[in-house]
Amino acid sequence: MRYSELQLYKDSLIRLIDEAIDFLLEFGYSAQADWLRQRAEIFKTEDIRSEAFQSALRELGRFLYGMGSFTDLVLTPPPPSSRFSQLTDSELERLQYGLANQISSVADVLSLDKPTRQSR
Repeated sequence: MRYSELQLYKDSLIRLIDEAIDFLLEFGYSAQADWLRQRAEIFKTEDIRSEAFQSALRELGRFLYGMGSFTDLVLTPPPPSSRFSQLTDSELERLQYGLANQISSVADVLSLDKPTRQSR
């Protein structure tokens, strides 16, 4: 993949992370939003090939899934003024998992740590 194509994925990753930050803030998860904001800054300022960028991608993967992760957060009903106030619990969960899956898919494209196929 050409570097210019990777830049488009990088821009998509940053946009999706910004959406996840807004999502977290809507539900009162400011500490998680701050952590994610710090990683977003790395993605914005570092080259895709840098160790800092790649390390932040690995951290992001651990942030998205598993116990205590983004997808494990309990979404309490948002305040009536929230843009999410009309969504049902299952719709919120689909949004939460959908956002995590989109971020993960884009991060996979940008990762230089892809496993290599072993020859038999």
